[in-house]
Amino acid sequence: RLATRAIQVVNPQEYKLQYEEEEVELTFSGSREVLDKLTQEDIVAKIDLSEYQETGKYDVIVLVTKMPEHCTYHEDTTVHVTLSKK
Repeated sequence: RLATRAIQVVNPQEYKLQYEEEEVELTFSGSREVLDKLTQEDIVAKIDLSEYQETGKYDVIVLVTKMPEHCTYHEDTTVHVTLSKK
């Protein structure tokens, strides 16, 4: 599980971002040795808000741009966010 506050936001536009949950579950595969040592500090996760041009609630795909070698991220995770005016 990854704390949503650890997710980097790309292209936040002019909106205030609020996550609907405090953590998001990311699914990885790899050797047991690599997965047992996996921590939040080993992962860089991002969401890209460039296509969201209005306030509202959205399910945004979580992109993982850094992870340990010999580890694979299964890109089917979304995070629930609310965008509102600042």
